[in-house]
Amino acid sequence: MKTTSEALITDLIARVQENLNGAQALKQEAEEALNWKAGPKVWSALECFEHMNQYSDVYLMRIMEGMTKSDKKPQEEFKSGGLGNWFAKLMSPGDAGTKMKTFKSKDPNGKKLPVSVIDTYIQDQEKSLALLQIARSKNVARVKVPTDLGAWAKVKLGDAFRIIVYHNQRHLQQAQRSFEGYVSQARLAQG
Repeated sequence: MKTTSEALITDLIARVQENLNGAQALKQEAEEALNWKAGPKVWSALECFEHMNQYSDVYLMRIMEGMTKSDKKPQEEFKSGGLGNWFAKLMSPGDAGTKMKTFKSKDPNGKKLPVSVIDTYIQDQEKSLALLQIARSKNVARVKVPTDLGAWAKVKLGDAFRIIVYHNQRHLQQAQRSFEGYVSQARLAQG
């Protein structure tokens, strides 16, 4: 992917704002509806939020550390790296039909969760917006951020943002589908 740094950041800010709006809408729903599961191996809406929170804890910290350590000046052009672009495309909500196995440590399946996990998610989205504003003064192509594959597998800052934002979009859509499943099931039960 090749674009300008500003276009990348502007796009990501819009996506984070959409994620934030979607979370705020779901937060208004009943806890029972948000914990509903279509099956034992399918995540509830709140399990989706818990999963996103676990990844945000890791990636937002790594992004902040990378930006704090860097004194590299911004450059106009951003060209995605090979590994970063691959990860970002894999996480892209357009590929939501592609099933992926999550790390066992990040799998919330089977947990009855409080609606407050959405509050944590909302706080993380607000942090993401603040970090994206800071990123405007950084070189998003030169700052490196480690991935979950280990410290050796680093991606460009712009790609790290793409990965976490796309990941959140993907799972927010999954949470919305879970809630819609609850609504459909409730309608069927009412006859």
